[in-house]
Amino acid sequence: MEREWLGKLGLTQSTPVATGARADKVSASILKVAWVPGVQVVSLNVYSAPKPASSLAPALVLAVARPAYFLRHQLKPILTKLSGKRSGANYVLVVDMRAKRVLEWYFSSKEGSLFVRHGLERCSPIVAHGWGSLSPCPSK
Repeated sequence: MEREWLGKLGLTQSTPVATGARADKVSASILKVAWVPGVQVVSLNVYSAPKPASSLAPALVLAVARPAYFLRHQLKPILTKLSGKRSGANYVLVVDMRAKRVLEWYFSSKEGSLFVRHGLERCSPIVAHGWGSLSPCPSK
């Protein structure tokens, strides 16, 4: 999914990350909310994307100890920072401590893609249309 997101931005996996004060500020603001107990920042890359024009596009990978709890209680502030005024595109991958995918989501201009591990859909602050009937979130 990350390759697809980069392609929609006109970038590749070998594209260098953005540099400068603006990119540093974006990284710092995301890291500030992402560093919470039970969450490990695996990587954060901020790209300078030509599509949409001159925007910064953060790509964040997190490993979490408690997937359901993280989705329900800790992801939303991170998404708020990722989707700030400077970003027209973002990518998030959340894995558990065994590196199994929990959530993968990207947004690029007016389109996106979402995966949420089965059984955790109702925990996610990001929802997809057409999910049908879902089990309750196992985290309170």
